[in-house]
Amino acid sequence: MKDEAKKLVDRFYKELTKNHAKRIFANILWFEEAKQCALIHVDKIIEVNKYYNAYADSPFLDDLSRDRIKYWQGVKQEIKKLCYETTNKGSNATNKR
Repeated sequence: MKDEAKKLVDRFYKELTKNHAKRIFANILWFEEAKQCALIHVDKIIEVNKYYNAYADSPFLDDLSRDRIKYWQGVKQEIKKLCYETTNKGSNATNKR
């Protein structure tokens, strides 16, 4: 889940900053924007899985949807823990601890 959270935030961060100058203060703001994009993305995944879970007739699909929801809720919590790391030039996402 932690790796999934980092990948999502980094992907949105790269997309948001690809045409902008690299300045530390701006990068921190872009990183926070990337986190918000990733959270919106994960919320939509959870919503879709809840929708399928509510309308599924199969108990198998219900369990699968529940597992997916639990996984993505964990990813969401990991995204919230991420912070911008100024010394890390590759991936900008690191966990707060």
